[in-house]
Amino acid sequence: YRIAWVYLAPPIWGLVVSLFSLVAFTAIEGRNVHLRTLLFWLAFNGYLLYLSYVVMGIISGQDYGSKLFTGFVAYYSWLLWTKGKIYGIMIIQLIFSLFFSLVFSKGVLQLNYSRLIASKSNGKPVVFFNVFVLPITLGIALIALTTFPMDFRYQLIRMATLMPVALIVLLGLALHKAKHIQIVKGGLKPVPVVGLIVLVTLLILSRFWLQLHMEPLW
Repeated sequence: YRIAWVYLAPPIWGLVVSLFSLVAFTAIEGRNVHLRTLLFWLAFNGYLLYLSYVVMGIISGQDYGSKLFTGFVAYYSWLLWTKGKIYGIMIIQLIFSLFFSLVFSKGVLQLNYSRLIASKSNGKPVVFFNVFVLPITLGIALIALTTFPMDFRYQLIRMATLMPVALIVLLGLALHKAKHIQIVKGGLKPVPVVGLIVLVTLLILSRFWLQLHMEPLW
């Protein structure tokens, strides 16, 4: 029973972090731009982690020998459910989970610095690109540099899962009128480029240092 719950730990933890971060993001005053930005991305990445485990379960083929046989599919199999029931539950779970991504649309608009841009006919795609697409692109590049080829299969699945989520977030922007959105106040403080380069370099070097000091398990 405990081992079965171990399979559920990563996606459940991602979902819990996402929900708590969303609540905190909503509760914190608008001038705390850095903290709100951090909470938004914690919420989004926690949700993406959870959703990727749902996707992995579906494409694992319910094969015990598959490296994707983890998370919900492993737990449902432990419950001795039939394959048809497991597929049905996981597809329903995927559909409802995708709808949840609409929650992030309002956050994207709130992290925008200009209500005027968001109110224009072509403004929301610009906001979406600046607030959402650019950070994700940089994040994916950073993850690839620090983890490849480790965990490569899982990262590919998460990136593929990101595509429909991003589309839903973009479409969800139309549900919110700019005049009702409380945008960030004060903006992000400039961060020295040299400091960012040093941090990224240290992160990449730490990956190679860990590789040198890891012993194989077989």
